[in-house]
Amino acid sequence: MTDQTDDEPGWIPFRWLAETRTLQEETYLPVAYGVGDFAALNPAQLANYWTFNLWAAVDELSEFSREVRWKPWARDGGHVKDRAKAIEEIVDALHFVGNLLVSIDATDDELWAAYAAKMERNRRRQDLPGGYDGVGAEDGLDVVSLVLDPVAEAVTPYEQARINTYDGAKDLIRCRAVASFWAAPEISVSDVAAGAAAEPASYTLHEVSQRGGTIYVDASYVGGGSNATQIRRYAAALAQHAHLNIQEHDVTLVHTLDVTVLKKGTQP
Repeated sequence: MTDQTDDEPGWIPFRWLAETRTLQEETYLPVAYGVGDFAALNPAQLANYWTFNLWAAVDELSEFSREVRWKPWARDGGHVKDRAKAIEEIVDALHFVGNLLVSIDATDDELWAAYAAKMERNRRRQDLPGGYDGVGAEDGLDVVSLVLDPVAEAVTPYEQARINTYDGAKDLIRCRAVASFWAAPEISVSDVAAGAAAEPASYTLHEVSQRGGTIYVDASYVGGGSNATQIRRYAAALAQHAHLNIQEHDVTLVHTLDVTVLKKGTQP
């Protein structure tokens, strides 16, 4: 595993909501409501906007149902009539869902963080003794934790050395985040933590915890323009040191805990 270069993009590949908001505020809102941003909509206009986007999304999903044989009692149930058309209908529905999200000022970072957290919650539910009971009770799993460096508030010797020599265009940043992956229950937190010694000094492992079959990695990364994507990569690398077949796409970024600028970059 190698460090991220300063020019690598963040973990969100496409700013879906940012693009959706721009499209709506530049093209639709001026025509439909005579305003150029969502903040200028009055309550009646906003209610109208929510109503038609909500029902438009529902209608697009119903159109998806026409492109698949969804009836389990039918002889030909369970197959796709027109795959390209089915994808198109879901994309149409997502446009209206995106409109609803930007109308309440949701951002891409908020959306994907909430989505990742929900995926992780669903994984945890599968680990519950007897399965998920449907009412949200997820406290039936014991948590095993190995705390290595819980504070990490002071500048470390490695960070100080980077501060002394850093002259990059982007800010030198310490990003701390929690990532998770599913592993076989027999894998211990010590197995995962053992791989930290083989990883670059730009990473600091603070804690490894285990809940059921899910491993949580709390770590920091220091680099130019550092972002939480690096913690996903680090968690995958630790899993591989523990002889698990885990790739970066198998890791969920659960939460970004802290972003600290250690030194300003040369770029204005």
